[in-house]
Amino acid sequence: MGRRPSIFLWIMLAAAAVSAAASAQVLDRIVANVNGDIITLSEVNERLGPLVKASGLTAPKDIDGARRKILMALVDQKLAEQEAERLEITVEEDEVQAAIAQIKASNKITDQEFASKILQQGSTLATFRKDLKAEILRSKLVQKVVRSSVVVADVEVENHLRRYGPGAAGPQPSGPAPQQVRVRNILILIPENANEGAVRGIMARLGKLKKDIEGGEDFAKVAATNSEAPNAVQGGDLGTISWPDMSPPVQAALRGLRPGQVSEPVVVGNVVQIFQLLQAIGSKDSGPAQTPEGPPVQVSDQERERV
Repeated sequence: MGRRPSIFLWIMLAAAAVSAAASAQVLDRIVANVNGDIITLSEVNERLGPLVKASGLTAPKDIDGARRKILMALVDQKLAEQEAERLEITVEEDEVQAAIAQIKASNKITDQEFASKILQQGSTLATFRKDLKAEILRSKLVQKVVRSSVVVADVEVENHLRRYGPGAAGPQPSGPAPQQVRVRNILILIPENANEGAVRGIMARLGKLKKDIEGGEDFAKVAATNSEAPNAVQGGDLGTISWPDMSPPVQAALRGLRPGQVSEPVVVGNVVQIFQLLQAIGSKDSGPAQTPEGPPVQVSDQERERV
């Protein structure tokens, strides 16, 4: 998206400023300038307060770490908003409301239960709506960028449908699989041009976090202070995901886990992750639906986009 380098120095200074401002008697201050868009201390604290309360963070280093992650997440959000504005991508309020309705329907919860869960995750309804709107915007942005640069031929989509069936995202491990899972994750980015040793080091770090969680540490608290994903401020909660929508490495990591268990570290693209299974819903045969041979199949826009 081409605008990140210009804010690096500001972020380094802002991270220190936020930490120092924790004890200062000020009502508000600018803690980052993202290409002209400012982020204030009150914006950071608006998210930090509920997170600290929900996660039980008490150590100054843990609170400072959470504060820095919130700041970086807000910077990423500003960058996405700026690029979306340049490309004239918008999100309407009815889209946000529809997404919230979908979340409540898929989890079979009432408005009151929904509000309670948001508070338990260290957020507020107002902040959740902002974050959800930002995620919808980010999704639209990614789709537009990807769609403009990737061409998928009809034959590729046809072969995919014959091999995996409609709605499948890719190869499926053999054996039964849940229809949906609710999971949390902790994600660490692999630095650009990292060698095998660096990747092994990241995997070892996540392996240590897995042992800490299995030893009694709270996953949400560990995620809040260690994960480099935007959802770290929600304790790594990814919500409910359909099994076919997950990549094969993630499916393999989750297969066989019981609720509460944590997966081994898994490399997915340019990140390494561990997952905690919270709930498995239903089960089905996850084997391939068809062989590559067969008559021509109809290619829909939805299936082309999925491939």
